[in-house]
Amino acid sequence: MKKVFADTSYWIALANPHDSLHTIAKVYTINGLSSHAGQDELLDWHKNIGKPESTFLVHGAPEAMANIAGKLKARGNSIKIPTLHQAFNL
Repeated sequence: MKKVFADTSYWIALANPHDSLHTIAKVYTINGLSSHAGQDELLDWHKNIGKPESTFLVHGAPEAMANIAGKLKARGNSIKIPTLHQAFNL
């Protein structure tokens, strides 16, 4: 998989080498967080990045994602937990 830091148009290689995704969105790789960061660390990080229009939770146990989504929503954030193949207009 290719890691991309972009603010223009890029093709992003996905896990399957036959799939790719074209984006004109800003795409960032977040370094410095464990892939198993604790909820408090993730909430602190989210608080310090500004207020995104929407936050997408895409990885984790459903119960854990629902829990952190509730805490982020309580702070006034728009949270989305997409299902497989669900599309969003950004």
